Amino acid sequence: MAVFVLRRVVSRAVLVVFAGSLAYLLAAAVLDPRTAFQGRTPRPPDAVIDARLSALNLNDRTPLADRYRTWARGVLQGDFGRTQEGEPVNAELWRRLGVSLRLLVPGGVVGGVLGILVGAYAAATHGRVTDRVVTGGVCLLLAVPVFVLAVLLQAAAVRVNDVLGVRVFVWVGAVSYSHLR
Repeated sequence: MAVFVLRRVVSRAVLVVFAGSLAYLLAAAVLDPRTAFQGRTPRPPDAVIDARLSALNLNDRTPLADRYRTWARGVLQGDFGRTQEGEPVNAELWRRLGVSLRLLVPGGVVGGVLGILVGAYAAATHGRVTDRVVTGGVCLLLAVPVFVLAVLLQAAAVRVNDVLGVRVFVWVGAVSYSHLR
């Protein structure tokens, strides 16, 4: 079991390094940082743009390998850089982490409980038609993108509220969804 867990941890670490490296290299290859200053009125002088790009380690005079090493070293030390406004990205990540956790924890609990219940039911009816129907339904739900499923669940909640005549499902920012009927 320990070997299995260790193998999973190492494979996830390799995946994170690969994905981060690929994202950095693609952004460096495709994006021209000078275009971020285009369209601003008044356009900053070239000296200001050069100073800003140099501060962000984005100038063309530094080789790509050196820029990547600097970026990777910063990420490993927990420094994710600065926003265009000069604020640390870490502060923005921490600010948004609470919202993500408020969605992740209840979703994980509901998904875990439902997964155990559905899995136990499918195991109890192994080989029968109900087992195949439950397994097929779960596979179908896993194949549907989350955002599509969210819209469908929202539309179903609106319909249930209309049929019952009572607001059973209420969500933050709920407005009239009469156009969904």
